[in-house]
Amino acid sequence: MKLKPRIARTVIPYLILYLLINVVTYFPIGFTWPPTTFHYISLALWTIAFSIFIYLGVRYNSYEIHKNHLVHLKGKTRLNYNYASILYIDEQYTKKHKTLLFYTDRGDSRFLVLDKDELLLSKTLERCKNLISKEEYQTKFPRVKL
Repeated sequence: MKLKPRIARTVIPYLILYLLINVVTYFPIGFTWPPTTFHYISLALWTIAFSIFIYLGVRYNSYEIHKNHLVHLKGKTRLNYNYASILYIDEQYTKKHKTLLFYTDRGDSRFLVLDKDELLLSKTLERCKNLISKEEYQTKFPRVKL
């Protein structure tokens, strides 16, 4: 089963970065009114670049749900997450932020943007057989902040 993450959750970080870069690059050119040709050129170049970034970010970002593992496709990169290695899923954080947060048996955390219908969360919960409670995970990995 192939799922696409929410488009808005993928685009918003790019838009925030786009606005910050436009503000930062506006002032070194000079704060003048009306804006000069260099201001418009800078704005046009950043707009074209971020339009490409947003297109690539939305087009080449997806999840594949298999029987024993979850695959996150990010461009040409394939990240495999075995369901057996997922020990704790923070459902409260996931529902609040619409981002799947899970912790693995190596003590690291992973964030995956949920799809529109939140199938990623439900399918992951039903296929993960080694889930433990928050307290058990904290005792097993005391240095990890939950």
